Amino acid sequence: MGRAKRPAADFQQKWIAQDPHHSNFFRVYSDLFHAPAFRSLTKNAQLLYIAMGLEAKGKTVFKFPFSAYSKLMSKRGFETAKQQLVDSGFITEKRYRTVPNEYSFCADWKEKSISTVSCVAKRPP
Repeated sequence: MGRAKRPAADFQQKWIAQDPHHSNFFRVYSDLFHAPAFRSLTKNAQLLYIAMGLEAKGKTVFKFPFSAYSKLMSKRGFETAKQQLVDSGFITEKRYRTVPNEYSFCADWKEKSISTVSCVAKRPP
């Protein structure tokens, strides 16, 4: 007699997604979540970064069409949040005229000094 087989582990907890078998997954590590550069982003920019991570499906270079962001925010809100992500060093953008732009994740936000990022959030006395 052999050992009884154990059921396969379900790594996606049920409280994370409505249907864990049909959902994309994007990790947000604590160093990103607690980084001053990420905290200084607007909520729209944070949401856009996570939405881009879901759309990328694990790839570094990806396309993010209008149909993906139109469910989240207006075109103006998207452009503002996207520019903030580019300026902060979270993504880079390659523009095209007739097809969706190509984006890529980058780690330049890690190299930004804490004093530079925190100065943006400080109000004058």
